[in-house]
Amino acid sequence: MKRILTGAIIGLLLPAWIAWPAEIKHNEKAELPFWPYGVDLPESVLKHEKPPKRPHTSAPVMVWAPEAAERIRAVLLIVNNAASKHFGEHPALREVAARHEMGVVYLRRGSRNALDPEQTVLRDILAAVAETTGIP
Repeated sequence: MKRILTGAIIGLLLPAWIAWPAEIKHNEKAELPFWPYGVDLPESVLKHEKPPKRPHTSAPVMVWAPEAAERIRAVLLIVNNAASKHFGEHPALREVAARHEMGVVYLRRGSRNALDPEQTVLRDILAAVAETTGIP
């Protein structure tokens, strides 16, 4: 019985382990496996934000970029709203994004004034993302 159970567990986990990349490039604020980069808000964006009631322990901006991308050609920007983060984690979305060198940016915080054309908030966040990932 033990052999059957062990075989079943190995049979279920082995394909996932084989398909998993040996090493995913990431930084210390990553939320692996879905978000390899965590990015802090630049000072220019923080001035538009309300001060937090309690300190945050997670990065305000989470980023996924295709491993093979030399340049990001498009960005899917996801603003924090209920389960919107999970949309950016969907395998089909990531497959299409990788094919088209599209990055996925999840704004956990920092979306205040991000879409205001009079502000540079979005440009500043995307500049911080490019600097963190090393992909222009």
